Amino acid sequence: METPSADLRFPLEFPCFGPSPQAVRAAVTGLIRALGKSNPDLRIGWVTDPSERTPVRGPGAGGTAGFTDAPGNAVALSAPSWNSDSWRAALADCDIALTEGRPKPGFPGILVLPDGASAPHHPHESASESDRGAADPNPPGIGGQTGPSGSALLACVASFANPKALPPDVPVFSPDRLNALAALIADHARAALSAVPLYGLVLGGGRSSRMRADKASLDYHGKPQTAHCLELLGAHCERSFLSCRADQAAQPGFAGHPQIHDGFLDMGPLSGILSALKAHRRAAFLVLACDLPFLDARSLEALVAGRDPFKIATAFAGPQNGLPEPLCAIYEPRCYPRALQLMGQGISCPRKVILNSSSRILPAPDFRALLNANDPEAYREARKSLAS
Repeated sequence: METPSADLRFPLEFPCFGPSPQAVRAAVTGLIRALGKSNPDLRIGWVTDPSERTPVRGPGAGGTAGFTDAPGNAVALSAPSWNSDSWRAALADCDIALTEGRPKPGFPGILVLPDGASAPHHPHESASESDRGAADPNPPGIGGQTGPSGSALLACVASFANPKALPPDVPVFSPDRLNALAALIADHARAALSAVPLYGLVLGGGRSSRMRADKASLDYHGKPQTAHCLELLGAHCERSFLSCRADQAAQPGFAGHPQIHDGFLDMGPLSGILSALKAHRRAAFLVLACDLPFLDARSLEALVAGRDPFKIATAFAGPQNGLPEPLCAIYEPRCYPRALQLMGQGISCPRKVILNSSSRILPAPDFRALLNANDPEAYREARKSLAS
């Protein structure tokens, strides 16, 4: 069952705001450095406030117009933080984003108070009425969490211990303790992503032209291969589906099983992956091709154990060339907008989507596990090997 807690917007956003733009900029810069140091694989987006003239500091940084350099592994973009449609597209390959300038209802924010400042009674009072009018009044939150005491505050950065008017359960971090705040941000994001359900998808919608028989109904393990794959997925997935064309729905190997029909035509395996991610926007998918006769439970366990929900996808390095194997991989919900973005650049290969995105590549399992069978001779050899 899908849960509202998995209704995320990507990249995960943490608004940073306060009465002093300079103090906010200093806190965000420190947080990016701290996040990058403790999470070197994390790709961080930084949406700077166009109205703030303080330049982004970093190697070669030249200001805040458009993309700029930023500390560590961050990508800075000058854009209105409330206009999510613009900056989310530009930062689609980032794992999280820190946005400057204003709070957002429903998003876990960081209130930054300079020396001598006091906290507003309501964090949203720090944004002007015109700003609030431009923002989405009910943006979806991260994992449905709106912060302690019903506020949008995740934490406060202040040099004094107890800022007035803050809810008592909002943690306060001094500017020299940003490492601890960075850990809180990472933990909060990880907890939100852990709520994303994992579904299974067996890719069986190909035309099997080389095999000259429907690969979905071939028997390697005493049953149609699609049924075998669904059993493998059942150990790890809340729900599992067969991916196929609508005209295949009643054919052997497909009939009687839950299905997701291809909505993106003539795109090969990416059609099935995108159709599943579109049909269930709140779920990640463990995707298997039906032509992997040697794939075993141990290999799937290694894939699920190595899953990185911050990334677009988690895949094995192929045993033959070291390139990621896209047809035994986990695709996170954020893969959907990223893949659509890459399609606009002419990329429709799932392997190239993984290679051109923030992905986790795991060491290859047993070399046979990812070997496919695409023609009658390979089918006969696989059956002979499995029977021995």
